[in-house]
Amino acid sequence: MNRRNTFKIFPLAAASMFARTKQAVSKEKNSKPLCLQYLERVRETLKKIRSTESDNLLEASYNIARTYKKGGTCYNNWDMGHSTVFDTFPDRPGDPDICKNRTSVDEMKEGDLVLLSMVGASLKSDPREKGIFVIGAPAPWSAETPNAHLLNARNRTFKYRHVCELWINTYITTRGAIMRLPGESVPMGPVSGVLGMMTYWMMNADAVRILARDGVNVNVNGDEPELDEKAKNDYLDLSLYESLNRPLGSKYFAVAMRQLKAIEAELGEINTVAEMAVDTILSGGRICNYSRYRGSLCHEAEYRRGGLLLNKGIYAGENGPKGNENFPGIKMKSGDMVIMGITQPDDPVDMKMFRSFRKSGVKKIASIGAATRNLRKPSGDTVSGGTDIHLGNMCDTYGIFAIPGVKRKVCPTSGLLINQMFYAVQMQIAEKIIERTGNTPRIDANVAMEGFWNKRGLDFQIIKTRGY
Repeated sequence: MNRRNTFKIFPLAAASMFARTKQAVSKEKNSKPLCLQYLERVRETLKKIRSTESDNLLEASYNIARTYKKGGTCYNNWDMGHSTVFDTFPDRPGDPDICKNRTSVDEMKEGDLVLLSMVGASLKSDPREKGIFVIGAPAPWSAETPNAHLLNARNRTFKYRHVCELWINTYITTRGAIMRLPGESVPMGPVSGVLGMMTYWMMNADAVRILARDGVNVNVNGDEPELDEKAKNDYLDLSLYESLNRPLGSKYFAVAMRQLKAIEAELGEINTVAEMAVDTILSGGRICNYSRYRGSLCHEAEYRRGGLLLNKGIYAGENGPKGNENFPGIKMKSGDMVIMGITQPDDPVDMKMFRSFRKSGVKKIASIGAATRNLRKPSGDTVSGGTDIHLGNMCDTYGIFAIPGVKRKVCPTSGLLINQMFYAVQMQIAEKIIERTGNTPRIDANVAMEGFWNKRGLDFQIIKTRGY
């Protein structure tokens, strides 16, 4: 029996409710898929940041370079979504390793610098009194956003703008998500991750350029072959060395924005992944989102404010896939689906996990992320080539800038692309669930929000009953 005929047997009241739901979705999407609306809104926010914050971002780069040159330590406490390390994991290809991952501000010393937009507690002291330079930005987790009264009492104490020497306005809201769905009290579609990664790499791009101009070369993580004249000429349009006298942050923005726009060209693949996921959910299976490191897609997907509450996160453990903190003992089943977030097409650990998923009987595996190394697909086995479907044909493993005196290209774009492709899929999952069932999937409000426990408790009961 097809879906249209099925509606005929619904009670009139249910059919009326379903029609109103579909009408609300139609009004919301304005003749465009939800994912395209979401992607467009994100790009508009990024353009706004570019328009108003370019001078502050460049000034931040100068301070990062100055701190590094003088022997101070630069620390990364920058909001990249559900963590500060989504795109700065160990040996991240293209990472100049200028900024060390998060530590307590109270443990920093005179002459250090911190990128501070994610705090987990109230500051015990003013970092400036210790000679620490603070570059700040708002985050939904903190009270430095509009409507901070929506946060719980503890998070309303997380204030730090008053200690910042520089402030980067990312225009993030307290809720942190931007898409309204019918029947949900909180919006869907988080944006802090892509805003954070864009601004982080813009600052890093110019910091590396400034250091190279001053004769200070940085070590670039990853396994990219060191740049030489022959290799440089083999890198096509990304091969030319950048000028040391022209800002690179704005160029990073332009390249990343072109790639973000290119996500729309893969709408067919986005819909296919979403359809696979909805089939899995409605058949009683689970959607498990994988990344090699826990702090990347694994953590981004699970219990994320504005994210689908049905998601589960998994990452690479020593003895195989391991569940995130909320589902530590999760075991993969044949009826489940895995979405793999990859920053390298043929990472050996990712390949091992991929084979493990297949061995456990998982029949539906999609991958999101890098398909190439230096714009070429590897000749051997790859995750992107082995999964049932891959998103990210515009996505490369390495950084995008070759800078004189720096041995590898710096500043990758795959992290922010993975983030946006993932949420494009999530938006389509929600849209297709609504279209097929008349119900809106539950969206997480997150632990930082006032009244969170009541909403999540009710949502869990709904998910236990129907799976979404």
